[in-house]
Amino acid sequence: MATRDAGKNWFRQSNTSGESIRALVLLENGILLAELDGGRLLRSSDDGRTWAPGKGWEARDFAVATGRNPGTEHPLACLLSTSDAMLQIEFESRACFGGSTSALELRVRTEGTHLKGSREEYPDPIRVDQRLDRTMGEQLLHKLVDAATRAEHGMRCQSTTEAEVRLTWSCGSGLFKTFQRATLTGSLCSFRWQHDEGATEPYERVDGVFDTAWDVLEQATSPRPDEAPGAHPGATR
Repeated sequence: MATRDAGKNWFRQSNTSGESIRALVLLENGILLAELDGGRLLRSSDDGRTWAPGKGWEARDFAVATGRNPGTEHPLACLLSTSDAMLQIEFESRACFGGSTSALELRVRTEGTHLKGSREEYPDPIRVDQRLDRTMGEQLLHKLVDAATRAEHGMRCQSTTEAEVRLTWSCGSGLFKTFQRATLTGSLCSFRWQHDEGATEPYERVDGVFDTAWDVLEQATSPRPDEAPGAHPGATR
């Protein structure tokens, strides 16, 4: 049971499959995480009314929030230390009157970088297929990894536009190459009006990755190919 008015009224919460809750953590983005006696991690985005399995890197966020050692470096960290890195991002928005689905793939190797993707944009969708040097590829990779791993903080926004970001990545090549996946969900918001001047701007990873991937594709089409440092033809609108 739970209350929102100091005990005057109570409402029943969703159950947790009969398992007792060992620990609770309220993340700064408003997501409630519950660790069960059996070790499973559940998440709630509606103050505990309903529960679902933890997703993305919430297990790591839970460990950090409870003062535990997360054990290993962030799963995306390998992208910044390998000679062969691949990151795919599908980012989708859904609103009352429709939505859009876009995609980006960044492959950074010793010999250079391949950036390709598409972004739905009315009336002219963006299509990108560029060869870049490794240095520029590493810069783009750092931006995307930073957006996906930065600590979340601030209040949840209440936008009616839902967002989902699906990441697939691999580090290394040959027999030791493995693929990992994660999904981020939330709302697309502009927080600039929600905080006082000088205060730290709220941040949610789904917003950050969505905006960064969007900007990477936008910037790839901005300069002419012969003017883009390290770029070769391939960006079209």
